[in-house]
Amino acid sequence: MAVIYDVIEHGKVVLQHWSGKVTRQDITTHEHQHLMDARISPGASVLVDAREAHFGITQEEVRDIVDGLYASFPHPLRIKQCAIVVSSQTYPLAQAYEKSASTYGIRGIAFTFLSEACTWLGLDAKMVTSQLERIKKTGPALPSDT
Repeated sequence: MAVIYDVIEHGKVVLQHWSGKVTRQDITTHEHQHLMDARISPGASVLVDAREAHFGITQEEVRDIVDGLYASFPHPLRIKQCAIVVSSQTYPLAQAYEKSASTYGIRGIAFTFLSEACTWLGLDAKMVTSQLERIKKTGPALPSDT
């Protein structure tokens, strides 16, 4: 499993790229790191590009993961909206995240097209595509890069 993300726009936007086989442990580890990332500003938007990912979990496990991470998190969640771009095969899992995350004040929507996700978040699709390509090739920028 490969997951890489970066925080841009002065902490207001988080871009993530997921690829390969993804397990429950992979998700839990990544989300814990993501929750603790001080670069993320309150009210941030997340765009998850998971079109190349294959999740080895069920919809029920998605709900368990979200509940386990968000319900016990000792601080207010900084993420307010999340666009998840997935393949048609993993769309039901993204919908399970939508429902579960809404319980914790995160508005999430699953998409199958990156351009639609960008429009919903109010982001320029060309900028997002460029930034995703950059992080896939070079890894995340240093925390001071926005």
